[in-house]
Amino acid sequence: MKIEISLFAITLVLHAQWQQQQIAGSLGAYTYQDDDNATVGLRRSGGRELQEGRDCGGGNRGNGICPTAGECCSEFGWCSSSSSSSAERCRGSAGGRSEGGGGGSTAISDEQIKQETGISREDHENRNQFNELPNGKIKPSPEDKTIWTDDDGRPWKLNSEPYAAYHQPNPVAIAFIQAHLGEFIPYLKVPNLKFISPNADGRYSEIVANRYTGELIIEQNIMGTFNFATDAPDAMIDGKLPTTGEHDLWDVIPHNKYGGGYNYKYIAAGIETGSIEKGPIVLAHLEKMI
Repeated sequence: MKIEISLFAITLVLHAQWQQQQIAGSLGAYTYQDDDNATVGLRRSGGRELQEGRDCGGGNRGNGICPTAGECCSEFGWCSSSSSSSAERCRGSAGGRSEGGGGGSTAISDEQIKQETGISREDHENRNQFNELPNGKIKPSPEDKTIWTDDDGRPWKLNSEPYAAYHQPNPVAIAFIQAHLGEFIPYLKVPNLKFISPNADGRYSEIVANRYTGELIIEQNIMGTFNFATDAPDAMIDGKLPTTGEHDLWDVIPHNKYGGGYNYKYIAAGIETGSIEKGPIVLAHLEKMI
């Protein structure tokens, strides 16, 4: 029976991977999204691997942002101010972002995004300077295995693993299936765990750490990010932030419209992006890799 379940699980994972590759090949591009539908990374476009550290242009979408203001990035990696081709759906431009439609695209400036959300680009990209890390290492409490505490006794809520599927190194479709099947098949567990904890002002810090090494994940596209939302009184019970209200307006929409997860200036309070090569160990309880 165990062998049959394992074979079935592997079949599901391989099928999901094949299906995502087929979709990517037919559309020319696909995106990963976080747990509130916020785009956090692009991986392929027109059969080419994307280079996340460079701007769009020359047939490569790069980070999806054109260096020239007023231009936007097509699905095929070319910058243009023209929207004559229905295949060219804009992603971004210098000084603003754009939203694609079926027959063209409309540029959205940073000022428009700020007016819509109340969050400026500077506020958004610097949000992680408010993201607090645990003092020392966190460990599960005896009373509730989903509540971990640090050396100061501060509680950190372990999110359900499917909600952490968007913070994994694997494609989301694969990670999501793994997150469910890992409950029954240990060697299919996702590697990263996600935790949230309220700051003194009621806003939420968020960390993602590897369950086997205990290291804080510092890759921009999958690391934890600070949440400005204050209307989530049940988050420490539910193990997630709501997908509506302040979290959507102040966290999700800015993430989408200011360009995804590759422009954060900080990993956490006092730790600038790129200032460390390896995350500190934040988990006291580690699992053995099977």
